[in-house]
Amino acid sequence: MAQEQLVETIRQAIAAAQRAGDLPAFEWDNEVPIDRPRQPEHGDFATPVAMKLAKAASAKPRDIAEAIIKHLGEGDLVTAAEIAGPGYINLRLNPAWLSNQVDEVLRKGAVYADLERGKGIRAQVEFVSANPTGPLTLGHARGAVLGDTLAAVLTAAGYEVTREYYFNNAGLQMESLGETLRIRYLELLGDYSQPLQDGKHYQGEYMHWIAATLFAFHGDSWRNKSVPEFKNLAVDTIFADIRNTLRRLSVEFDVYFNEDSLYHTGDVEDVIESLKEHEWLYFQDGAWWFKATSFGKDKDRVFVRSNGMPTYRVPDIAYHRNKLQRFDRIIDVLGADHKDAVPDVLDALRALEEDTSGISVLIHQFTTLIRDGEEVKMSTRRANYITIDELLDEVGADAVRYFMLALAPTTHQTFDINVAKSRKENENPVVYIQYAHARACGILDREAPKRGIAYDPAAPASTLTHEAEIHLINEMLRLREVIARIEEDLEPHRLAYYARELASAFNTFYDKCPVLRTDVPPDVQQARLKLTAAARIALARTLALMSMSAPEEIV
Repeated sequence: MAQEQLVETIRQAIAAAQRAGDLPAFEWDNEVPIDRPRQPEHGDFATPVAMKLAKAASAKPRDIAEAIIKHLGEGDLVTAAEIAGPGYINLRLNPAWLSNQVDEVLRKGAVYADLERGKGIRAQVEFVSANPTGPLTLGHARGAVLGDTLAAVLTAAGYEVTREYYFNNAGLQMESLGETLRIRYLELLGDYSQPLQDGKHYQGEYMHWIAATLFAFHGDSWRNKSVPEFKNLAVDTIFADIRNTLRRLSVEFDVYFNEDSLYHTGDVEDVIESLKEHEWLYFQDGAWWFKATSFGKDKDRVFVRSNGMPTYRVPDIAYHRNKLQRFDRIIDVLGADHKDAVPDVLDALRALEEDTSGISVLIHQFTTLIRDGEEVKMSTRRANYITIDELLDEVGADAVRYFMLALAPTTHQTFDINVAKSRKENENPVVYIQYAHARACGILDREAPKRGIAYDPAAPASTLTHEAEIHLINEMLRLREVIARIEEDLEPHRLAYYARELASAFNTFYDKCPVLRTDVPPDVQQARLKLTAAARIALARTLALMSMSAPEEIV
């Protein structure tokens, strides 16, 4: 809202200054950098555009800034502009314009901050993508929340978004899974007594559970079944569990893409043959090597082993070629254990003359779980881990989603389960944010009717001039900027930061600007009720973008 209008106002001021002779004629890219200053005393927005134009205009930045301010005009958007430092222009929005935006928020409702920049663009977000070898763990939770939130924000930015889960249910790890289930089943029949091999078999309690369920329904009729049959049963059972876990976390995928299909369609073989044809693969020591050093890597990579089997990078390349046929923008949300493979996949795509400019990769760091000050170690095969389901049982989906989102993906995360379980506002930001929404609901739906105060949506908002009221309006409008920034930079943690700041602005408004007190003038009261209603929309929309609940009351 405000940011876009300010950019256009500044462009018009530059053009007016040139027409008036206060600035010389020059060519420029028409891009106006503008952002919120870190310190409120510097205004609502600041732009270094004058410093950007100094070379083209052959003038001092402060002189350019002075000319721009002179021609900002008498519009209703900006109430004050001043030059700071070497040539920054600090801008303050007109309180009258800001108060009018309350009506805009109420009129547009939940979509008030949505954008259209992605209109007509097909976007895919691939995330989680865990093979069905066991329950989803704490590490998968972070990727799930980051990917799902990115998808929600891209949808709000106008994109046609597909959430996709890529998996492999073939290969040696799946054979080990089937063999493990067969052993656990035979143990129940008393036909097997050898211990599982550490590092080969899956030690988790879930394998006992699957075996016990199998025995309960089929008795000893599976005694002579093959390992592949046990594998298929294990995969189906684990995948059903994965889907259920994701639903509990409020994550729903549009597509589950099976890596094995790329072999059946010939896409994997086509990648290998195309790379050979373009001489990007060479044969040495019985294997086919990709010329990774031609792309600046320290050594070449094996793409086809001596036994004729492709390494896992090859189907990933085929998968991305498939993605490029289906989508305009592709975002891969991957754990830190994938960081070495990603450059090879992108290099191979470029070698195949594919346009990779639409592919973005978000690598997130690992999560450490702290319980009572002690770190909990995790390993899928040793089964010493915390599953997402266990975490959901302890702290709930809202806490899991918020804390998994709260830090930049590039930052190693420590998840403190004690903080996540706290119900105190000053300890748990989830409670703090949700309580702000519940407080707004309480004013509008319970306290005002109880006192016989009828909320009039048509009442003017012009009396909203208090510093706390203006700050809250500004914060509500900032959601549009947050969505735009995340869409550009793929930094979904900004939404978690914003949620706390919006809640803080509302709570400050609540403390400093009484809404229902008897000594509040009727016109001020009605304006503050309108602002409370608009804030409720903003808080609910922010929580919805994080797929968190917006409770109407907290007991």
